Amino acid sequence: MNKVASLYNAVFKEQNRTSVVIRQALYSFLLKGVSVIISFVYVPLLLNYLDSEKYGIWLTLVTVTNWVTLFDIGLGNGLRNKLTEALADRDLKLGRTYISTTYALLGIITLALLLAFNAVNQFIPWNSFLNSKLIAPQELLVVTSIAFSGTILRFFFQLIGVIFLAHQQSSMNDLINTVSSFCSLIGVALVSLLMPPGNLILLSAIITLTPVLVYLTFTVISFTTRFKELQPSISQVRLSYSKPLFLLSSQFFIVQVTALIIYASANVLVANLFNPSEVILYNIAFTIFNATIMVMTLCLSPIWSSVTEAYALRDFDYLKKMLRRLNYLSVLFSLGVLLLLAISNPLYHIWLKGKVEIPFTISLAMALYAIIYMFQAPYSAFINGMGKVRFTSFLAMPGIIVYLLGAIFISRYLNSSAGVITGITLSSLIGLVIQRIQVSKLLNNRAKGIWAA
Repeated sequence: MNKVASLYNAVFKEQNRTSVVIRQALYSFLLKGVSVIISFVYVPLLLNYLDSEKYGIWLTLVTVTNWVTLFDIGLGNGLRNKLTEALADRDLKLGRTYISTTYALLGIITLALLLAFNAVNQFIPWNSFLNSKLIAPQELLVVTSIAFSGTILRFFFQLIGVIFLAHQQSSMNDLINTVSSFCSLIGVALVSLLMPPGNLILLSAIITLTPVLVYLTFTVISFTTRFKELQPSISQVRLSYSKPLFLLSSQFFIVQVTALIIYASANVLVANLFNPSEVILYNIAFTIFNATIMVMTLCLSPIWSSVTEAYALRDFDYLKKMLRRLNYLSVLFSLGVLLLLAISNPLYHIWLKGKVEIPFTISLAMALYAIIYMFQAPYSAFINGMGKVRFTSFLAMPGIIVYLLGAIFISRYLNSSAGVITGITLSSLIGLVIQRIQVSKLLNNRAKGIWAA
């Protein structure tokens, strides 16, 4: 009994770095569990409300709208590292300046994007781009305007999540995401019950605007309570501080662009190489295996800022010990992926009640991608936390080329969307090898030149 009490106190009472990481990971695990359940409920709900082609179009459109997140030019990640460093030095004034400056810069970008997109949207041939004749051009114009505007507003207001991350409170960021997803799910459920099926305009409004309201609510509450001393103010905006922010942010931006091109273009590639219906097969398999990635990600979510703090304090013993533990975690999660692959077919059948058949090749490709991710993720978290992302940014173009060539040629060879995820896997494999070498050099003080940048 005493051992249980000691363990409880060590995890939930102590404030050392390891206890905080474990505690935040546990909270995030519970919240992500809810998010996974929500994502599983979403798919059959949307499939019932929309027909297969409309659902495929919506999935493709969602990935395209996510490209908007590129335009924060890495400011969110730059703020995360700079704010964590300021908090480690107990410099709240500097932290408030970084927050105020980031909000100002991101606000300008948000306003410019809203005006620019809605001005040119009517000239974009969405029906051709999405390879669909089912939806009237005017309806698609309204849907895209709502979806993009909602996404643009969300990427501004979700900056509050970055501030929680910098405080090593990753579970609060997960809580906001979970509440957003749950509120959107309730909205979609009500629409499917009360409204005629197939209303893509109403659906896009609920799914994209509900998170904006949730993030806005959390922002107001947070800055009037726990973050009152860090509350953004026009008087605290210092454009001179934008230089160190932009310097780090620009490197994160290149990494973000690469990731978004690779991941967000997958549905577009599948839709154009095959058809919108193939997008459904790809996404259903991705949803299943992405569940393991989500859990791994939540375990790592407190690591980034913890690494930033430890690296700023030159606590290499802690960093080495943490990396060893994370490598063991990678092995454990990879075994979980293999188990999931073994039961994937009956799982699909139970989940979707036999409405859709997923080829095993797609599941196998997703499993291989997930395993590579499990081993790469800890090293990515360390490099991001240390802010040593220049080398990773230099790998951007080779990574994109490997992905595109691999995705196109393997898809044609297999005649399956499994080729697209295989292209992503090949690109990730290159990153895994390079990042392992770089982290080893950094932790042993042997990094020089580009390895230390």
